[in-house]
Amino acid sequence: MAKSYEDYKKIEKRFQDYPQAKKVIMSSSPFDETAKLKSQNFPGKNKAMLRIDSFQQASAEQNHWGFIDLNRPMTAINEREQKRDSSFTLQGSGRIHPDEDGHLVMASIILQKQGLAGKDVANILIDAKAGKVSNAENCTISQLKVSPNVLKFSYLAKSLPFPVDTIVRGWEETKPASAALSVIPFMKEFDNEQLAVSNLPKANYILKIDGRKIGEWSADALAKGINLAEQKNTPEYQQASEVMELNEERWAIERKLRDYLWVEYSFLQDKGLLFHDDITALNSVNEAAATNPFVRGNRDAFIAGHYKNVREIWDNQMKQLVDKIYTINKPVTHEIELDKVQ
Repeated sequence: MAKSYEDYKKIEKRFQDYPQAKKVIMSSSPFDETAKLKSQNFPGKNKAMLRIDSFQQASAEQNHWGFIDLNRPMTAINEREQKRDSSFTLQGSGRIHPDEDGHLVMASIILQKQGLAGKDVANILIDAKAGKVSNAENCTISQLKVSPNVLKFSYLAKSLPFPVDTIVRGWEETKPASAALSVIPFMKEFDNEQLAVSNLPKANYILKIDGRKIGEWSADALAKGINLAEQKNTPEYQQASEVMELNEERWAIERKLRDYLWVEYSFLQDKGLLFHDDITALNSVNEAAATNPFVRGNRDAFIAGHYKNVREIWDNQMKQLVDKIYTINKPVTHEIELDKVQ
């Protein structure tokens, strides 16, 4: 193991700081050997991965650790969807690395195992006729005012909605995270910011948040409830989206560090050059890049990252981004207004 690599020691220290953290083993995502893709099929490969998963699960049970199985649930979704579309896969064209919809499925499985399924972002029920708040789950409702044509209240949630990304990120991905919404009930289980108002006079109503029009719904639709997390123009959704974009920036930097470390551990370590970060290591990487596609793909990150000052800048940038995330991710009070359309 590295003895002089300052970045690695920081990562190692994180584990030392939390000795009482619960240990959880997580299986890999599957190798999709059933989808009809342009790439070659490899029957039996996922069965081998499942044997590893079974070993992991047995070890977790023996040591009283947690275990999260990603392989079997994702394989079940793949097989179910392939009955309708033989080319469907959560794994992407390479069959092993999940596409962005696959990553959201993975996240949902992890959240389920944490017991978070069915935990609403917020759940509001207001009885307009009685002029009272019937339910305010995971939020605070105050200053409710009801008149014949307008209903107003202040709303402070304890959490933010999750902005399901509709953008394809990265050069390997082909589908956005939002593609997963057609195969798992993510919005219902994890992203429900429910607003329901009963006993409104029959009419259409304009919903405003902080004075900005969000949309228009009928009294019947409002009585059934609308999921504000599906409305991308709410201020709380925009706040969450900003957090997401900051985290994407953090990940872009982290990926550089990851790619640099791949060269160190997967190539230079066997040559006795682990963390030498000198001209000998650089020449070895450049020479191997001519014939090794994996070294070639990570060479640019190594060229930059083998300089200590560059790694320090990466660390500082990630810290700044994380600090900013935790500064702006706190829910704030919003003014909700329903105006009867005349």
